[in-house]
Order: sequence, then C-alpha cells, then structure tokens
Amino acid sequence: MKYAVFPLPLVLLPQGVTKLKIFEQRYIHMVKECLREQRGFVITPLAKENDDQTSEFGCLVKIIDFDQDPTGQLLITVQGESLMRIDNITYLDNGLRYCTHPTEIETATVPEVELSDLAQALKWVLDNNPELKCLYDCPNYDDAKWVAYRWLEILPVDYNQKKLIIRDHNFEQLLDFLHTVINFNER
Repeated sequence: MKYAVFPLPLVLLPQGVTKLKIFEQRYIHMVKECLREQRGFVITPLAKENDDQTSEFGCLVKIIDFDQDPTGQLLITVQGESLMRIDNITYLDNGLRYCTHPTEIETATVPEVELSDLAQALKWVLDNNPELKCLYDCPNYDDAKWVAYRWLEILPVDYNQKKLIIRDHNFEQLLDFLHTVINFNER
C-alpha cells in the first residue's frame, strides 16, 4: 500500500483530531486523491524545526470532514488511526511524498491505572480552550491511552522527547513524564 506523506510541525496520535488548512497544490492533489480512493494519508512530524526532513514515524489519518474558509481555502479535519513506521519515501515531480509499505507500530500496552487526575486536568484544558474542545465530540476520559495521547499531543515540549516516548512504546514512561510536567495544583 502507498500513502501520501504530509510533514507538519505537530505530533498526532491514534484517535487524535486536528484541523488543517490546505493551500499548496500538491496537498490539494493529495486530498482529492485520498477522497477519490477512500484512503488516508500519513502525517509525520518534521524531523527538525524549520527543516523539510520527515520523521521515521507518522500517524495514518482519515479525513472526517472538509470545508472552505471565507477566502476559499480548503479546510480538512483528520483523525488519527494508527502509528506507522516510515522508511521508504519517494517524491513526485510536484514535491508530494509517498511512503510505500509503511509498517504499523504497535502502540503502548496500557496497564490498569487510575488516571483521574490527568483526565480531570485534560477536561479542564479542553473546557477552557474552545478550539481544542470542538475537535472532540465524545472525549473518552475513561480511556487511559486516549487521555495520555491527547496530553502528549498538546503539551508544548520538545519534539525529540515526544519521539522517544512514542518510539519506546512504554506507557509507564509516558505517565511518569506527564506527571512530571503537569502541575495539578496550578489550575
């Protein structure tokens, strides 16, 4: 299977949702192709800030909504489906990238843990940020992986630190990290 690759300065994980403004011709072509063929594309974090190199992993996403802004630019909403390892990228003449035969990365195993503090803090963040809250019609605060992944997406921490956590598939490490960086007393 071949998927278009869209490098962006963000980390999106399974079940994560984001809105994208599509204005470059190559990505308009990508969206049309995805809609026509009823398949997703891979969002991959940029390997370095202000660099065009992609990461070795990305998130396969599906388009769940599309619209136009007042200027006529295409707006799409995508939802993450699965993490993918990307190791074979080819370029079209228009600069659009494709990865062939990406392999799915097994996500972290989630132990039975109590995440009420993280879930409550995330609910507070979403309730106080309408642009984030509107992305999630049915937030799943009872799902430990859903809560932890949303935190990892929205926290303003170094991309390389996020990449290590995702690469290691260690949920306990992710929880330790989240409890270290989130101060529950300052809300």
